[in-house]
Amino acid sequence: MVKATKESGERKSLPQPRAWEVPPLDKPIVKESSLGRKAWIQPLRQSSCATCLGCARKYMFTQRWCIFLRRPTLKKALSLGRMVHRLMELGRPGINIVRKEVDIEAAEFTSIVERDEDLMGEAALAATTIYNNYQQALAMVTLLWQKHPRPDTYETIERERRILINVDIIDGKPPVFISVKLDEILQVKETGDLFIRDFKTTSSNIAYTLTGYSYSLQCRMYRLGVAVHQNKSPVGFILDILRKPTIVMCDKDRDYTEYVHTFKRGYRRGQTETRKKFIDRPPIFENYLDRCRQWYKDSGDEGVQSFSVRFVEPVLPLELASALRRVSYYQVAAAIPGFFPRDITTQHCKSFNRVCDYYPLCQTGESAWDAIIEEQYEVRTPDVEGEYKTKTTGEEGTPNEPEKSQTATQPKDTNSPRPADGDTDTPTDKTSTPGPTGQPDVPQGSKGDTIPT
Repeated sequence: MVKATKESGERKSLPQPRAWEVPPLDKPIVKESSLGRKAWIQPLRQSSCATCLGCARKYMFTQRWCIFLRRPTLKKALSLGRMVHRLMELGRPGINIVRKEVDIEAAEFTSIVERDEDLMGEAALAATTIYNNYQQALAMVTLLWQKHPRPDTYETIERERRILINVDIIDGKPPVFISVKLDEILQVKETGDLFIRDFKTTSSNIAYTLTGYSYSLQCRMYRLGVAVHQNKSPVGFILDILRKPTIVMCDKDRDYTEYVHTFKRGYRRGQTETRKKFIDRPPIFENYLDRCRQWYKDSGDEGVQSFSVRFVEPVLPLELASALRRVSYYQVAAAIPGFFPRDITTQHCKSFNRVCDYYPLCQTGESAWDAIIEEQYEVRTPDVEGEYKTKTTGEEGTPNEPEKSQTATQPKDTNSPRPADGDTDTPTDKTSTPGPTGQPDVPQGSKGDTIPT
């Protein structure tokens, strides 16, 4: 990091850390496999850094070996958080577009039910969950639009932007390759100040969710990415937090008429109360929205809130630089389990009140891993956006069969085209340079610029 010396009573600073954008990759880098399995090198993201700092072994399984449990799950694109981001991206005019996307995805599961292939009822549950997620997302976003409309003093200059950058920490080691995906970058029209806007969904109390956010990995890495991309440091963060309601749209949201009911027997005989008689029609979204408002009121939480966080520290503080350097070792190290220690505090073995997906491997000797992985896990090929696709026969390798070890070499002609799909060598972009001896190559930029302060 930056050091300072005192000479003749004057403070003299050494060169500042540098960061610069790099060309996007066609696909993550695949390198020589270890223990007969392929190992990927991916840009460091906020989520993967958090995983690695908590449990390096889990980072190896998810980011290097890219193995995941074989279990029926909803597609990532259909999660509640993704729907909220999609609605915020398109705005009010895009509601019908998102609804069509939901219908298309739900139809895939419905067709399974119609073909009598849903033996365990998972497809029917998935289709129902998709629509429940959509109604909840639309309710939360609608309440946010109503309560916190965007002021005319701001303008959006970027939306849903993926930024790939190299960060040279000036410690004599290779730059750190990181990736951030921003929800929005806002600019104040009068002053030109930049703000990062981020949308978060949570099922917890909003005050609890905000704890420690100003010095979190996400807040700091997003700021670093914007500072490099815009060549100007943002002044703050606008955080929109939406709390997920536990109620879903149902028959209670149908239109109704009210009538007075008189009790004819029992201890309430002669007493009256107002009851609802529901009309035999589909539920109405506006009624569900009113019910969500009442739910938030009863739970003692506003549900949707917008906060502003001002940055008061350097763009690359020592804490962040140290964390990135630590994780960067695991980013490119040989993917051998002994190099990736488990969390000996066991906190991450049972976080969120559930046992970690990789506990069956961690509690078993490595000699039995091949059989366990073949039976319980699958390899999902990552792409540059951080998404994963399940491998199938005919693609590069198979989920269950180890591959022969291959040594990746640096191409001689640095101006040659990228390798075709299926090649395992590093993409031969002319901006790539070799990493340290014995370490895989990391994409580099042509030059570095001092990080804006």
